[in-house]
Amino acid sequence: MPETEQILQDLKQSFGDISTAIVEIRDKSGNNEEALNRAVADLAETQKSIQALEAQARVDAEHRDKLEERYDELAGRIGHGVTGGQVSSEHHDAFMAFVGGGLNAPNAADFYHRSEIQDLQKRTLTGTNWAEGGALLDGETEAGIIKDVVENSPVMQLARVTTLAAGSAWWEKRVRSSGMTGYWVGESERPTETSSKYTTVTITPHAAAAACQVTNRMLADVGYLEEEIRLDAAEALDVLIGTAFVTGNGAAKPRGFTIPGDVPFVTGTDAATDVIDPDDFYKLLYGKGGADQSGLSARYRANATFAMNSNVLRKVVLFKDDSNRYLFQDGFREGAFSRIAGQPFVILEDMADDGTNANIPLALADWQAFYRIVVKPGMYMIRDIYSAKPDVELDWYWRVGGDVIQAEAGRLLVV
Repeated sequence: MPETEQILQDLKQSFGDISTAIVEIRDKSGNNEEALNRAVADLAETQKSIQALEAQARVDAEHRDKLEERYDELAGRIGHGVTGGQVSSEHHDAFMAFVGGGLNAPNAADFYHRSEIQDLQKRTLTGTNWAEGGALLDGETEAGIIKDVVENSPVMQLARVTTLAAGSAWWEKRVRSSGMTGYWVGESERPTETSSKYTTVTITPHAAAAACQVTNRMLADVGYLEEEIRLDAAEALDVLIGTAFVTGNGAAKPRGFTIPGDVPFVTGTDAATDVIDPDDFYKLLYGKGGADQSGLSARYRANATFAMNSNVLRKVVLFKDDSNRYLFQDGFREGAFSRIAGQPFVILEDMADDGTNANIPLALADWQAFYRIVVKPGMYMIRDIYSAKPDVELDWYWRVGGDVIQAEAGRLLVV
């Protein structure tokens, strides 16, 4: 990050100054061994700091690159097709004209009345059209919102995201509900019938809506307004969607992964206080014992990531194992991402705190296999001049769905 790079530059400058000072001390002080040793110690300490910051800078760059790759991947698949060249530029100008002047804006009306644009809106199944006051977002504005949402949504960074084809109203897939069994067979023997079972998972994208109100004075300066309304929409959608991915009940919204269902769980160690315990991390990884308390399978464990909120993490960073070693492994010194019990972790603020009976404060999953997000291509906006009079309300819509598709790829801790 920029702050890390600046500190690194300052330390390198200090390193050079100390090196020069050592040479001067050696030349001038002769046998002043104490001053020379002190300077050498300062030099060694500065060098360690530089090495640690260089390691952190590499981690930051890697994280930034992964976010950019994830955003490019999602933006390319979620984009609605009005991209590139003059059409994209015209669409952006027309959309901003619509924001500023509504149906009476000539630039907006001319563009959105084109037959190819009307066909595009129909294919996205947005549920609105130009006559009803709704407009499909241009690629530039939509991409900006998607980027902001992805950067702030750990679940969208971790889980697999599928974009529906134009005209599709839902996504479904056959997934395995029980494991396959292999058998050894002789040359003349028939293999035993497999015992695996499959079920169909259907995910329907639901309309996530975000509303922001603007004054007519703000609409007069649409150039300034553009970034403001985009950031407002992205923040509102990010909070709304992020909460649903964790705790949504599936009714007109995504179904969260903590909703009681078929996801295997492990009960917490400290049943008396319902507080998370250091052993709980290892029980999610390797099991507690008993038929219903198994840990995550080895085939999912390699790519598994813990999830918890900030309150739980605040306690976790102080946990130690029986050998008095911290479970939290600070990546700053190691030149890698910080880990807990050897696994990476993310912060999901919508997860529950510990200390309350039956809460789920901790999850572990191979998120690519565990959770699926389905999005409908194309965001749209309705300009409402009546509900917030004398202001104008801008209602943004994005169709998003989500659900657990491979329950065995995750584990939940119940305290």
